[in-house]
Amino acid sequence: MKKNVLVIAGMLSVCLVYGQRDDTVVTKSMEEITSDNFQDQLKKDNQVEEIKNRKQRLIKISPIYLVLAADRTKAIVPAISYERQIKPDLTWILTAYGPASHVHDLFDDLEFLPGLAGGVRYYYNINDRLMKGKAVDKFSANYFGAMIGFQNEIGLLNLMWGMQRKLGSSFYIDWNAGFQNDFSVLDPGSGSILFNNYYIVIGLQTGLAF
Repeated sequence: MKKNVLVIAGMLSVCLVYGQRDDTVVTKSMEEITSDNFQDQLKKDNQVEEIKNRKQRLIKISPIYLVLAADRTKAIVPAISYERQIKPDLTWILTAYGPASHVHDLFDDLEFLPGLAGGVRYYYNINDRLMKGKAVDKFSANYFGAMIGFQNEIGLLNLMWGMQRKLGSSFYIDWNAGFQNDFSVLDPGSGSILFNNYYIVIGLQTGLAF
């Protein structure tokens, strides 16, 4: 009987020792995993801050800039834009427009309608793209924007949502949709606005980026 008790006590001791060793191994493994995750997250956060703090700028040359609206569809050939970072998620942009034409008569109905517009863009998903390991250089993100300018003595105000992405190392695509208001310059005689047009507009720009 005494021998059986000693055998059982010995077996329990062995089980307790191995249980403690297993707990130690598990605890150590969890500590290592936690440390690795922390280091990976810290490295990723540092990369995010480094990228966000870069002072970026972008020059875009678009052979064809399509503007689709309810009452008209135009192609502007070409458009040149310069975009500059103000803050990590905020930029200002300046765009010069060249001759314009209706799409169905792209080269037969070409009119010289020079224009200039400026505005700001807020890129709202830069952090999300960085955390997923996606590129954000050359302002590759989604944005809300506002533009004001003129073309052929007609003023324009545009509020938009859009997506801009780089294509390879030298190209880009930028499309947006929004609300645009076209208005005439003030009538020198009466000082009133000659007309106001409100409509939904879709824009598509692609070309060189550097």
